[in-house]
Amino acid sequence: MELIGAAAGRGQRNGVPSRRATFARRSASDPEAVTSMPLSIKPSMSAVCPNPALCRQPRKCLDAVSSLARRGGAGTRRGTRRRLDSLERLSERTEGAVEENADTPCAQNVTALLHCSLGAVMRGKGREARRLEQKAEAIGMQGYRFWLDPPRIRLALARGDLDALPELVEDSPWDAIERPAALLDALVALGERERIEAEAPKWLRPGTYVEPFALRALGLVREDDALVERAAQAFGEMDLGWHANRTRERRIVA
Repeated sequence: MELIGAAAGRGQRNGVPSRRATFARRSASDPEAVTSMPLSIKPSMSAVCPNPALCRQPRKCLDAVSSLARRGGAGTRRGTRRRLDSLERLSERTEGAVEENADTPCAQNVTALLHCSLGAVMRGKGREARRLEQKAEAIGMQGYRFWLDPPRIRLALARGDLDALPELVEDSPWDAIERPAALLDALVALGERERIEAEAPKWLRPGTYVEPFALRALGLVREDDALVERAAQAFGEMDLGWHANRTRERRIVA
C-alpha cells in the first residue's frame, strides 16, 4: 500500500526506524493493527465511511475536520494552538458540508460536528460547544457506537462530566480506531481498575497508537511511576506532546 510505504519512508530518525515506521511495516502483515494505528497514519484512513454507497457529497471537509480534531492534542502546546485555530476556521465549512449532506445517512455527519464541539471546549467556548453538540445529536443517527462514542467520551472528559461516562463505557465493544484509547481514559477517570487490568494489557502492542494509552492507564491505577513515564515517552515519540504533558501531570479529566 502507498500509505504504508509513505509512512515507513518518513519514519526514520538518524537511520533508526521510528514508532510510526515500525507500525507501518507491521500493519502491512497484520491488518488488525490498524485498530491502534498512530495519528500520523490514521488521518489518511479517515475517509472510510460506514455507508460509502450512500454518500453523494465530496467528504473532504468532513474528513479534514475529523482528522484535525483527532490531532487536537498532538505536538507541542504551540502546535496544539495552531491546530485548534485551524479547527475553528473549518467549523463553519463543516456545518455547511453536513447540511448539504443531510439527505445522506452517514455517521461522519455526526462525528464531524462532535469533533468541532470538542475543539470548542478546548478553546474555552462552552456555549459554542453545546450548540455544535446539540446540532450533532439532532441528526438522530442511531447505532455506530464505534464512531460516535469516542468523541462523546472526549467531550465528557474535557468538561469533567464523569456522570456521562458510565453509559458510554457500559457493554462497549473494543473495536475501531479511536475507541480503545478513549475507553481506557474513561475507565481511568471512573477508577475502574478491574476493567483496566483486564483490558489494557491487550493493547500493549509496540509502536501502535493505543499502546501509550494502555501504559498510562495501567500506570495510573497501579500508581506505578515507571509505567507512567514510559507512557509519556511513548506519547512523545509519536509527537503527542499534549498527551505526554498531561500524562506526567497525571491528568485525564478536564
